[in-house]
Amino acid sequence: MTIYNFFYKHPFLTFLLLMGSGLAFGAMTLNIFRLVAANWKFITTYGFMALREGGLQQALEIIITGMLSMVVYLIFKFCERILIDWMRGLTIPGKSTSTS
Repeated sequence: MTIYNFFYKHPFLTFLLLMGSGLAFGAMTLNIFRLVAANWKFITTYGFMALREGGLQQALEIIITGMLSMVVYLIFKFCERILIDWMRGLTIPGKSTSTS
């Protein structure tokens, strides 16, 4: 059984994962642009001293946070695709599929 099939058979679990990943993505990227701008200004203003005081470490942490947020976004899109496929497979009661 693939991961896709598992989540396709469990749409409620897929929806919970979709909600969690959406919230995590939003929280991780909330102020990332402001942090990048502030870090860049700190490094360009104080130069090597800023790097010794943690500017480089902070820049790496921001990059890692951005990469992790993209992984969480991919999980969100994966769950979205599964739920859309699952909803397309549902039959609507009282609706005829034949055309006459």
